[in-house]
This record gives sequence, structure tokens and C-alpha cells, in this order.
Amino acid sequence: MNRFVLFGTLGVVMILLVACSPAPTTSPEPAPFVLSEYGSYYMGTRKLSLHDANRDDSYVGVTVWYPAVPPANSTSRSPVPDADPDISNAPYPLILSSTKVARIFAPYLVSHGFVWASVDGIDSYPHMNEQMVDQPLDILFTLDQVASSPPEGLESMIDANNTGV
Repeated sequence: MNRFVLFGTLGVVMILLVACSPAPTTSPEPAPFVLSEYGSYYMGTRKLSLHDANRDDSYVGVTVWYPAVPPANSTSRSPVPDADPDISNAPYPLILSSTKVARIFAPYLVSHGFVWASVDGIDSYPHMNEQMVDQPLDILFTLDQVASSPPEGLESMIDANNTGV
């Protein structure tokens, strides 16, 4: 069968499907995306320097963002370094990314009950080069380390079986 006949047949079928589909109805305004607003949790952060002996004894800088106990006398939603973790509904699903991405999205998702581990310094390169292969390796290494040896005080908070990247 030549391509013209195949695409012509597909085009006719698509036109028929569109023509036979019910007329659009008006619907109420879509509900706001709930994760675009802050949730009920405050946020703490921990800085880690993880040693990867399997890759030329390199170190991977990681920032862990987690639900935290609200700071006394504060209404700020800014992350609090080394804040006490909120384990009230732990364990929380884990998200991994670069720190650049985490700065944008982590405040919202962590406030809804996620833990976020972000790898520092993997967000941009001036040129396509061999360093770029380190990005996925750093993410996988971070997942392995955070899942098998969570940072002190966050041991019961991380549900690494439910992880997104």
C-alpha cells in the first residue's frame, strides 16, 4: 500500500471521528492545580557531601528538602536549614532533580508531603561534553545513598519505593 493511500485513509477516518463526536459542552472553570499553592508543611533543608568511591573518589553535593516542624514565631515559608523534621505522616515519597529545578518546585511539593533530594551543580554546562554523563550517574548515586543511608534524623521520612525524577 503506498503512503498516500494509507495517509488518505487515516485522514478520512479522523475526519469521521471528529464529525461524529458529540458537540463540546460548556464546563465550569477548571479547578486550580492544588500543587501550585503551598500545602500545610513547612520546609527544612540539609546539605550533604556524598563520597562516590566508584567514580574517581568524587564527591556529590546534595540538598535534601523535607517537611519540617514549623519554626517558632515565624510565618515564613522559606526553607530552614537543619530544621526538625515533621514525621507526622512519614514516610514521604522521594523526588530527585538538580538543585536548580528543586529551587523552583520543591517549596510547593515538599509543603504537600514530599522529600526532595537535589544534586548540586548539574543544571548547566557551557558546552556539550563528557561531564554531561555525570548527571544521570549523580542522580542514581544520590538515590542509592539517600535510600540506603538517609541523612541523620531523616531515617524514617523517606519512602524510596515511591520515587520520581
